[in-house]
Amino acid sequence: MRVLVNMLSTTNYSGRHVMIGHLRSLVPWTQGEHTYLVIYHAGNRHIRSDLGDSVEWLECPDKTTGWFGRMLWERKHLGALARQHAIDFIWTPSGSITPGLPVPQISYAMNPWSLVPELKLKGIDALKAAIQRYGYRKAVKDAAMMLYLSGFMRQAYRKNAGLNEQASEVVYTGLDDLLFEQAKALVSVKRNRWQILSVSAMAPHKGVETLLRAVDKLVHEYKLPVELLLVGAWPDAGYQVRMHALTTSLGLDEVVTFKGHASVEDLHRHYAEARVFCLMSWCESFGIPAVEAQAFGTPVVSSDCCAIPEVCGEGGLFPAPGDVDATAEALAGLLSDENRWQQLSDSARSNAARFHWQHCTRPLMQMFDVIAGGKSDG
Repeated sequence: MRVLVNMLSTTNYSGRHVMIGHLRSLVPWTQGEHTYLVIYHAGNRHIRSDLGDSVEWLECPDKTTGWFGRMLWERKHLGALARQHAIDFIWTPSGSITPGLPVPQISYAMNPWSLVPELKLKGIDALKAAIQRYGYRKAVKDAAMMLYLSGFMRQAYRKNAGLNEQASEVVYTGLDDLLFEQAKALVSVKRNRWQILSVSAMAPHKGVETLLRAVDKLVHEYKLPVELLLVGAWPDAGYQVRMHALTTSLGLDEVVTFKGHASVEDLHRHYAEARVFCLMSWCESFGIPAVEAQAFGTPVVSSDCCAIPEVCGEGGLFPAPGDVDATAEALAGLLSDENRWQQLSDSARSNAARFHWQHCTRPLMQMFDVIAGGKSDG
């Protein structure tokens, strides 16, 4: 079969990690049977990778860099592109489909942003979310198959659509082999006894204020000498300013470090040295950094919403998002109780071992069966 992989919507690190990781496994497995045409634009040119002779890359016009321009271009040109390249089906990670195309479409849902009412979106964001929800409903109804980054995403899509798909699979992302290798290499690194690590793109829905207020309680009520290391870019400059101001107002300037972007090497060392990983996000379709931390034996404290409990399993504790007291209590227990920490550390390593690419990509083979006439409702 000839597959068009529509990666025009893949504009962040997580999306690239998921799609390129799966393709690195899928392409060798299907060598000689299937070929791939991957479309992208100038804004995400960095996704281009050497995946072998069976993968062709095609750059699309600049107008496809934005979501609205991309939607219009896809409706006008994607069908003709599919016919020109004799495409058998289109695979897109946008979570939606393009109406009226001459070939079947398989959609991979990995963005929960518009499906989480607690985010209370306003203005243009609320309008965009409404358009996305409509598109997601159409995808569930009309896609040849839906793929979901987690069981949470499948549940959220079905609730939004009010019906089930023609065929579906939950397809988790994997963790890179290099990360597992480094986790083994750094197993003897000394832990920072009181360090809490948080890694993410620190957008407003990541709940940094909950973590800061929990750390405030740990320092001023529990009297624990904790340190908080925040690693990752801040896509919303205003939110970063507010979190710096909150840190100062809580008297935590000597406790909290705003690290910003870290190299892969530094990130692996942070995972290995931290005592606990914490991310009190309101909106996660998977939670890659949390599982990466678990690979290093670092227990997780994260929200009980979205996909985090499903993905992190017994290697973590899961207070409600926004619950400062419960977050502080969970952190204090892991920081203070050595036996409890060791138990969750062992569970974290075992849980992370589920997410090798060779295992996680395997359900994608169902795509070809579905297009050939089979059905999957995994």
